[in-house]
Amino acid sequence: MSQLATGWHAARRRPWPVGERNIWLATMALFAPALGGLVARWPMPTLIMFAALALFLGAAWSREFALGAILVSSLVMLGIEYWLRLPPQASLLTKGLIGLFVLTVVLDLGPRNPLRVPAPLIMLVAVLALSALFGAANRFLAFQALAAYIAGPVAYVAIVHARVTIRSLRRLALIVLAIVVGQAPIVIAQARFAASVDNIGGTFGHLGGTSLQAVVMAFAWTIAIALLIDRNRGWLLPVGLGIAAVLLISEAKAGFLFCALGTIVVGLTRAIANPRRALLMLSSYVAIGVAALAALFAGYIFVGSLLPGGETMAKYWLAFLANPSAMVDYLFSYGPGGEAGRLEGVRLVLSQGRTIADLLIGRGLGLLSSSALLGQTGLSSSQFSGTFDWTTSATRSLLETGLLGVLLYIAVIGSACRDVVRSWASRADELGVAVGAAAVGAAAVYVAAALYGRAWFTDATAVLFWCLMGMAVKWGRLRREESGRGDGFSTAAADRADLLE
Repeated sequence: MSQLATGWHAARRRPWPVGERNIWLATMALFAPALGGLVARWPMPTLIMFAALALFLGAAWSREFALGAILVSSLVMLGIEYWLRLPPQASLLTKGLIGLFVLTVVLDLGPRNPLRVPAPLIMLVAVLALSALFGAANRFLAFQALAAYIAGPVAYVAIVHARVTIRSLRRLALIVLAIVVGQAPIVIAQARFAASVDNIGGTFGHLGGTSLQAVVMAFAWTIAIALLIDRNRGWLLPVGLGIAAVLLISEAKAGFLFCALGTIVVGLTRAIANPRRALLMLSSYVAIGVAALAALFAGYIFVGSLLPGGETMAKYWLAFLANPSAMVDYLFSYGPGGEAGRLEGVRLVLSQGRTIADLLIGRGLGLLSSSALLGQTGLSSSQFSGTFDWTTSATRSLLETGLLGVLLYIAVIGSACRDVVRSWASRADELGVAVGAAAVGAAAVYVAAALYGRAWFTDATAVLFWCLMGMAVKWGRLRREESGRGDGFSTAAADRADLLE
């Protein structure tokens, strides 16, 4: 591995000779007619193939470009796949970019920067590998499911070890912010022309729907609330209003609850970090969370009348909210009329005649997985009479990996939160506490979203979450290294300059 890494570094440092450049130019000139013929014969597949090739070449050359491509593809590929009617194999692009990014980061490592993998992730991979080898599902589906489980955590570890700069991390954060803010005009256009609310999915398209909007916007809301710590960050207020607009227009009602949860967890984290004002701070954030929840539901009732078919829904929800018992029934009852129906699969997995071994380690990866390459699922719906057609992340994880697999996955999330807090712990300014609170709040939303949808296995939520966690850890470590060099520049001032620039 060390020889391979040495050759990689030498190839990157070696100047490009004129003769070699001419050979490449001649080769491109010779293949240009063939490329033109392919485009003329199969325009869309050929353009997609060469676009993907260019993307992978750029990702292999630049770590910043690779990470940016991962983030952008995770947030827009579902929409592009739907709008351009791409084959299902296009959904593998993000995981392919993650694999290439991890490989290049490993090749970049040296003796001064060894690879450190969190212990919970090592144990999780071991359990998942055993499940893939000895489970009941098709081996191909099992190992593809293994990639779905660990793609996000592996990307997180690679980002922590990647050779990127604070300037690169700032640019990447701005790209994510631009895509999140850009959801607003997209959902407005979709609300104007879409036939139903289920088609209002922003860059996630119809395949993503409102369930992804609910989770992603809750991430953004939680981070904005955590970072809203002084007058210099007043620009976060319009961002918060934009997030609320997206949730209201797309009618992502679950996002209202996730935003409230994220706000309260941010307050709890900040209260723990400041014991002297713990009660006041926690009470303030609880009040903000409850007020946000009430305002979002009130806004939904008003905005609903402006959407196609929304007037009827607005009247329905107005009467619904006036009846507390109906609200309780809606949230906690099973069946098509209640949100607790999302937990039906979890209840069955935990109660329907399973052995202790199945309960602890699951029945094997791939049972509730699908393959974009093979075009099949692990279990036909007839085997469970359609019970698991609507599968949440919690249902799938419990059935495939058992309680042990679920707890280890949550432990990896907790390990990432600890790394974020530790990477900023040496900073006495308020920003370090805010970043740690944002990480813990986003993690709480991510865990809760597993009971609502497929947040743990959808790139738009899983890859985004793990990449943001890795970027937060890397940013904190780089700033700590800069402050340790004693360049005479206040670290608190440096952080403010980074966020305001």
